[in-house]
Amino acid sequence: GVTKTYGARIVFSEHTLFGLEDPTQYNYRMLDVVKLKGKTRPVSVIELLHMDGDDSASLKLLTRVDFEKGLNAYVNEDFQQAQKFFQSVLETHPEDQAAKIYMERADFYAEHGTPPGWEPVAAMDHK
Repeated sequence: GVTKTYGARIVFSEHTLFGLEDPTQYNYRMLDVVKLKGKTRPVSVIELLHMDGDDSASLKLLTRVDFEKGLNAYVNEDFQQAQKFFQSVLETHPEDQAAKIYMERADFYAEHGTPPGWEPVAAMDHK
């Protein structure tokens, strides 16, 4: 369900990333922190950017710095800054589903604010 939601081919948790002998051998980007259905603790979800002739992965790698800056701004509740970074990502890669999701979230919170006790954790109600 996570791969479908974020338009990713391969995702894994931070536990898998930290378990790799040399994570620098791989191209990846942080996607989100999610609370999966039936689980009590949220987990960080990372997308593997597999480069076997995949244009989408190439564009995600090209925009990774702006995506990660946008994610950082979002987590720190700087939604206007997050909008700028995600807009930059979408100008280069309009089909980036994860950037679209964050743009929608940042737009909403920039307009309406966050509720008391807000945490940047997405609930995944489906498997």
